Amino acid sequence: MNSQIYLLDTNAYLRLYEPLHPLLNEKKGKGHYIFQILKDVDNEFNRSNRLKAKFADYTKTKYSKNRIPYFRPPRNLINDINRTYSYMRNSSAAEGLAISSVDILIQIFLRIL
Repeated sequence: MNSQIYLLDTNAYLRLYEPLHPLLNEKKGKGHYIFQILKDVDNEFNRSNRLKAKFADYTKTKYSKNRIPYFRPPRNLINDINRTYSYMRNSSAAEGLAISSVDILIQIFLRIL
């Protein structure tokens, strides 16, 4: 049976990482649900002093070790994902919107996968 992957963006993960961390990358329930995050969530966290101050436990080993493996899209979709990401990043910048890379990728994965 195929698993259903639920991607968590930075906001959702940071607010839920304490109770959620034992469930990451584990198949749960009849539908084989798996919660995963993108590597970009770590990148976004590491760039933000505000997030580091507010969520200091994020870097503790018990949380960081179960974030891996990160979600990886199918190889055959990488070019489509990159093109769509570039378009969305440029469009949001042209409109003056501050949209994180994680939010853009989550939207792409919702559409493509």
